[in-house]
Amino acid sequence: MIRTASGSTPSAELRLDVQKAMQSDVSAFRIHNLLQNGNDAICSVSKSFQNDLKVSVVV
Repeated sequence: MIRTASGSTPSAELRLDVQKAMQSDVSAFRIHNLLQNGNDAICSVSKSFQNDLKVSVVV
């Protein structure tokens, strides 16, 4: 469950990784090789999200 994830990667770092991938590889000019790079980057982020996410709960 995401709310109780206890890995070592903070959710803010995950968000930043997705933002960077989207900004650099999924621009307004959708060229095949750039989209492939973007897909590879998002897949990599997705794998780290599934295995090593850390969520801080503020109450």
